[in-house]
Order: sequence, then structure tokens, then C-alpha cells
Amino acid sequence: MKHKKFIIGGIILCIAIGGLGYMALSSSLEHYDTIGDMRSQGVEAYDKTLKVHGHLLQTPEYDSARDIYTFDLFDVDDDGEITSVEPLTVIYEGRLPDQLAGEIERIGVTAEGQLHSDEYFYSEKLLVACPSRYESR
Repeated sequence: MKHKKFIIGGIILCIAIGGLGYMALSSSLEHYDTIGDMRSQGVEAYDKTLKVHGHLLQTPEYDSARDIYTFDLFDVDDDGEITSVEPLTVIYEGRLPDQLAGEIERIGVTAEGQLHSDEYFYSEKLLVACPSRYESR
């Protein structure tokens, strides 16, 4: 009977570790929409929290009166050609990631936020792809 306590404790510990592992793995496998995928959802995409991946082709514009950054994201194919019919205009309030400061040629960005009915994407978080992925080898 003494070993029963250790067995039950071990089972509870395994379940806890398994649960934490599942949560960590599921958050790292999150789905990112392309701009085309998001737009194909139509009004269903409005006001839902989404993660949209696109390419930034120029430095974001800063509006000091409103304390926001505005920039356009584009879908790009494997050859680097723009495939978006129209860009996704992102409005971001917050500190801009260092990789987006200065001159930008082309960089992958994932914006997390909501698309509103005015067709602007209001982002609360930006994730920037490693620039070395886009350097020629």
C-alpha cells in the first residue's frame, strides 16, 4: 500500500508534464493566414483575432499625432513576386521592432490583431522574420 501513493503521485506528475508539453507544442504550431486567405473569408474575418503573414516592402510610416505606425503587407510567392491583388494596410500602436527601423528592402512580418470593417488591420503584436532568410546565397 505504501507504493500506491508513489504510483498515484507519479501518474499525476506525468499528466501535468504531458499537459504542459501539449500546451507548449500547440502554441508553437499556430496557424498564420496569408492576406489572400484572410480576404477570402469576407466579413467572417472582421473583428476576429487573426495572425496574418505578409511581406513589408518599405519602412512603416509614423504618425506622431496619433502615435501609430502604418504600413502595407503583401503576399509574395517563392520567387519574390507580389501576388496580392491589394495590400493589407496594418495600423500598429506600440514600439516598432528593431528590425523594422531604418531602410527596409523586403522583410516577412506576421501581424496579430483584428481586421475591421474599414478594411484596416489593427495589430496588437508584430513578429518579424529573420532577415537572413531573405538574403541571396
